[in-house]
Amino acid sequence: MYSCTKDEQPKLIETQKACWEIDDWTGLLTDSLMLTEEEPSIPEVDPAYVEWLSDKNNRVDIRSLTSENFEDLQCLKQYIGDRTIVQLGESSHGTKEYNLMKVRLIKFLHQEMGFEVIAFESGFFECYYSYLHLKEHDPEVFMKQSIYTIWCCEATLELFDYLNKAQHMDPPLILAGFDCQQSGSSLLSRSDELIKMIGSIDSTYAKEVAEYDNWFLNNGINDSNYLEANEDLIRTTYANLILFIDINIDEIKSNYPQKAYFPEFVKQSISSTIAYADEMRAYYQNNKKEMRQIRDSAMARNVSYLKNTLFPGKRIILWAHNVHINHDLDYNYEYGRRMGSWLYEKYSNDIYTIGLYMLRGKQNRKMLIFKSLMLYYQLNQIALKQSFIMSEKNIFY
Repeated sequence: MYSCTKDEQPKLIETQKACWEIDDWTGLLTDSLMLTEEEPSIPEVDPAYVEWLSDKNNRVDIRSLTSENFEDLQCLKQYIGDRTIVQLGESSHGTKEYNLMKVRLIKFLHQEMGFEVIAFESGFFECYYSYLHLKEHDPEVFMKQSIYTIWCCEATLELFDYLNKAQHMDPPLILAGFDCQQSGSSLLSRSDELIKMIGSIDSTYAKEVAEYDNWFLNNGINDSNYLEANEDLIRTTYANLILFIDINIDEIKSNYPQKAYFPEFVKQSISSTIAYADEMRAYYQNNKKEMRQIRDSAMARNVSYLKNTLFPGKRIILWAHNVHINHDLDYNYEYGRRMGSWLYEKYSNDIYTIGLYMLRGKQNRKMLIFKSLMLYYQLNQIALKQSFIMSEKNIFY
């Protein structure tokens, strides 16, 4: 078995058992069942890569999208080892089979490798805040209050049902987010929390800043004229709020005896809002490179906060698009430096990256909702092959 890192040539990894050897086939698919019809328009693939991948010792055949039997995933333990961050990518958002595959990988990483946090490319505040209140809602409401709507679908709902059940497991599984942008349907939650946090110290300031935060997140952030004309006001308002929290942090924390970490979490979300405003300003100025670089650098800072401050010592899974987790792109890449390069620079060998790619199939896109019927995928970027039979239908709601 081979492993590739950013700066090294492939090197041999000693395996305890060949990855293609499976003892328990319950719920899994054999080679013959995984065969799919060839698509005539498949792009040409490097013959050397095909030859290398044809060797069973150089790949892992993923033999199910949904099975609770993880026999075919066991070799991942040899690759991931004791790394504390696993990045799960995808070449498009909204593809059912990607969602199913990720949910299965998350269950495996949680149950068999002790990963404790699943962090989405979705709102930093909304995801974790919704998790803190997950007992108040059913899985579907929990899902819609936290992640982007592009993932609010039948396939991903299984993960949120699992998150509820996992609270009774050891360890439980925690939901978090790392994007500076907003997601979910609970946009008023932070404003309410600001009144609670600051009100006991300065009720007038608490009401003032909460009202502004509520208005800005629902209106100002989408107003190009306001963002352009009030850059200093936005930055000063949120910077002063962060300073107020820092100055009064001990008193604020005393009001959260069971959640002393919560005020710092809110403060980090406010820093993300400053980055969000900068990103949207660059967007309206049609500066795409700056826009993407602002967002990805903010996401990298949020992941570092999750790893070092909010969940120290816990192993984290990141769910994102391939382009965000990629750490091989040149820093002068036309779309700007990506989150993965900052994380790789900081954590290097503590990260393991899995990118999901399409090899053949059909996909339609309408109004940002993907309805896809995929026949075959390749688990690239870590030199693993993923093969499976497609599901019969793909339904989004």
